[in-house]
Amino acid sequence: MDERSEDGTTAGSPQPRWAVRGVLALVVLGCAAHLLSAEPPWALDLSVVSHDRPYLRWRDSLAFLWVASAVNAGAALVLLALSGRWARRAPVEAVAAWAPGPGGSRVFRALVLSAMATLVVLAWVRLDQSLWTDEAYSAVHAIVGNYYRDKESGEVEFRPVGWPQTFWHYREPNNHVPFSVLSHVSAKAYAAWVRPESPLRVERGIRAPAYLAGILGVGALAFFLRRIGYPAAGIFAAWLLALHPWFLRYVSEARGYSLLLLSVPLYWMASVAALHRGTWGRWGVWGASSSSCSGRTPRRRRWCWPRTASCSPSSGEATARPRV
Repeated sequence: MDERSEDGTTAGSPQPRWAVRGVLALVVLGCAAHLLSAEPPWALDLSVVSHDRPYLRWRDSLAFLWVASAVNAGAALVLLALSGRWARRAPVEAVAAWAPGPGGSRVFRALVLSAMATLVVLAWVRLDQSLWTDEAYSAVHAIVGNYYRDKESGEVEFRPVGWPQTFWHYREPNNHVPFSVLSHVSAKAYAAWVRPESPLRVERGIRAPAYLAGILGVGALAFFLRRIGYPAAGIFAAWLLALHPWFLRYVSEARGYSLLLLSVPLYWMASVAALHRGTWGRWGVWGASSSSCSGRTPRRRRWCWPRTASCSPSSGEATARPRV
């Protein structure tokens, strides 16, 4: 019988490496299939965006997906080649070396905090960039507000978003309610602090919840992996997320994906903690993280949106429906 430690883990128990290798092999095959079937970047006409063509075509984005598949295939191949060294639970003695206290714990925390600090710098420079389509739609209809023309006077005025819109607006599937609630608060706080010339110039405030959630998500995943006996994998995961272009995008994007990437490791950490010793506090954290992961957006309510014409304050041209 395998010797077990005080927390119930098995000392040096072998892991089903074939399952890990099988998953990695499927990732490699999927990426390879995409690389062979899709057009490479040099075969696409990635012409410069101009006034006549202000947006990239959907085919242009395939170039970035092709590069991403190549990077992911390479990373999966490296993990597959080294799976014999990391795809197993560390012995109790090795895990103990990373426990709180002198020695390994300081190394683990230093490396994870370094990854989080790297993400802080890389994502910060993207926070004040203009909002793209889905971000702008959420900002206008569920977070900040927009300019509208008054039907009677014809004057253009800014109408801020109210809390009913933040919770209930769902004409398009772009309102991630938990994120919108946090972003609503942070955008108001940011506007009160910097006092921008336009109420819509609060990109940093709108994206702040995603930014903080992504940084904390890196640490949460690392410490969860350490908690279940994989400290080296925790360090690797922290640096992988901190440097991965897709994760960097979600951390600096006014959407709810970054909040989800924080909620998932928190959910599993809370599950382990609550099953180990179920207290009200631990089960409360478990319920909150579970709700954040699986929460549904309420059905839309038509009374939430002003049905008026809108226009840009600079152009003065009215449209029947805001298009962002």
